[in-house]
Amino acid sequence: MARKALTYIAATLLSLAAGAALVTMDGLDRRARQQAAQTEVLYQLGIVRSRLEGLLHAAMLTTRGIAAPLQMRGDIEPTAFDHFARQIIDPQSHVRNLALTRDTLITRAYPDKSVIGSDIRNYPEQYAANRRAAELRGPVVTGPTALIQGGRGIISRLPVFAPDEDGQPGRHIATVSVAIDLDRLIERSGVPEAVQSLDLAIRIRGDGGIPGGAVFGAPSLFDTDAVLVDAVFPGGVWQLAARPRSGWEAASGDRTVPRLLGGSVLALLCGTLFGLAYYANWLDRTRQAAHDSERRYRTLVDTAPVAIFIHQDGRIVFANGEALRLADAATPDALIGRRILDLVHPDWQPVARRSVAELSAERTTAEERVMTLAGRHAVVEVTAAPFVFGGRPAVLVAAHDVTRRREAEARVREMNRGLERTVSERTRALEEALDALRRAKEQAEAANRAKSLFLAHMSHELRTPLNAIIGFSEAMRLGAFGDRTIRECDAYLADISRSGRHLCALIDDILDLAKVEADELVLQDQLMAPGDVVEQGILLVRQRADDAGIILDNTLPSDLPLLTADPRRVLQVLLNLLTNAVKFTPEGGRVTVAGRVEADGAMVLEVADTGIGIAPEDIELVLKPFGQVTSALQRNHDGTGLGLPLARRFMEAHGGSLVLDSAPGIGTRAICRFPPERVRRPAAPAADGFPAAVAETD
Repeated sequence: MARKALTYIAATLLSLAAGAALVTMDGLDRRARQQAAQTEVLYQLGIVRSRLEGLLHAAMLTTRGIAAPLQMRGDIEPTAFDHFARQIIDPQSHVRNLALTRDTLITRAYPDKSVIGSDIRNYPEQYAANRRAAELRGPVVTGPTALIQGGRGIISRLPVFAPDEDGQPGRHIATVSVAIDLDRLIERSGVPEAVQSLDLAIRIRGDGGIPGGAVFGAPSLFDTDAVLVDAVFPGGVWQLAARPRSGWEAASGDRTVPRLLGGSVLALLCGTLFGLAYYANWLDRTRQAAHDSERRYRTLVDTAPVAIFIHQDGRIVFANGEALRLADAATPDALIGRRILDLVHPDWQPVARRSVAELSAERTTAEERVMTLAGRHAVVEVTAAPFVFGGRPAVLVAAHDVTRRREAEARVREMNRGLERTVSERTRALEEALDALRRAKEQAEAANRAKSLFLAHMSHELRTPLNAIIGFSEAMRLGAFGDRTIRECDAYLADISRSGRHLCALIDDILDLAKVEADELVLQDQLMAPGDVVEQGILLVRQRADDAGIILDNTLPSDLPLLTADPRRVLQVLLNLLTNAVKFTPEGGRVTVAGRVEADGAMVLEVADTGIGIAPEDIELVLKPFGQVTSALQRNHDGTGLGLPLARRFMEAHGGSLVLDSAPGIGTRAICRFPPERVRRPAAPAADGFPAAVAETD
């Protein structure tokens, strides 16, 4: 009787223990499922946070891309601002507008220029944020806030400070702001995809704006058991909250069947124990208890969320339900008896074969690629250890499918690489802009040097004839030459006249150049004979050539057609070229004038000399106003440096060109080319034998 009581007591205690174990298992299973659901929500929330941080970081880089040249130059032209802004914000569809604020006025904007001229003091939120950025001397992000151009959005501001004498930020000169379209930002950050399965909300924390300001979703979500993450970027912190739409219990899966199954098992176990206690002896009850224990073990293994394989001699002898799902097997018979290596990807089989051979003594954990019976590839984390099954040595393999996790990690890595490429491209664009600014600075310095050279040059060129005029006239006025007659003072009067004409010619050259530069030169076109103009030019320089011992040759063909051109300007071109040729040709040299009509109908007039020549790298210099190979204080020949630039501009005004072909020690050939439309050929003789009127070329 006592043994029977003990048996029933033992049966009762075993039933209570089984019930406690079932409750514990149910609690553990519930927590495990909730943790899995939280992990999935955290993963989706991490993707949204990564995209959101990337987009906001890109917007901050947009303000820095404008702030850098502004800090260097102190200001930025509207066209340059538009150019920089277009390159920076066009690829960013979430950026609505880029603006530059000086004091309280918006002076630059792209692409919406309707805000230019707006005074931000009329918009208290905007004015307060602007002052806050200047006080913090760093970036500030505010919003959602009302935009000047209408609607609401996020605004990122970056104050710009002029560098002081030590190169450190000094006086606040402007604020660069970028308006971000909130709806586009939310769309591009992946929120629409996430809210299909989640309740999601976003709010601002810390210095990112008004503390607790809602950006998206219901603020009350932050007071629930939602998962929270922070999105951090320069100027602020945003907090994201999310939970499954159906709640954590529903997201953890339906546990009704496991509970019913557990209850059934518990009831069956209790009935079996009490039945055996009533109908069998102690040995039968012990054997039944062992059998029930094995069934519990198999139940635990079959319901485990991890794929479990047992193989002996490389062949599968056991696989639980999760293992069937992982291997795409319909029934256990599809796996039992198969080689374990048949489930390993062919590329990984050599490594897996060595691992199987080394499992006889220790536990091993690794990541492998598998190929299921359906041909599907998956990535699994495998833990394998020696095991005894059926009294024989075996290997127990626990595998967890991590394919989705690895794919998500690969997508995150790709997004990071894309962000790095974007940052690299923006950096390269900024470097190119800085290079352009440096080149502009060098050009400005070159222009300043040219101005200084011009002043030094012109002071010499103007002072020389003026001194002659003033000196001779003052001497004559004061009677420095005694009682000499006017005839005896002719030489001094000639010097005064020559100096005056030289000064007048110099001023005429400067005025002509000014007209050309201002595009105010008007040509007095008429039909003219090139030969007449050439003869007139040679006549004007012949005395100078004879004095210098230089031969002047006119090889111009007599049958050259007429030109429609301004004779005065053409004569000025030829006279400048002939004067330069005589000036830079040594005694005994030769200056030749030639002409021809080319195949395309254009007329070419050439002035060639055997003078000192010009180095190829200096040709472009001498064609610039006041450009000379040597400085104004070191040159061996007089002149202002305006002759060749004026000749070139006059030829361009005729639609033609002036090209120099020269080499040091050989000479220079100046080629003037008139376009075909200015050449007028005589028509063929008429039937009566008299020449017809002049005909135009095509």
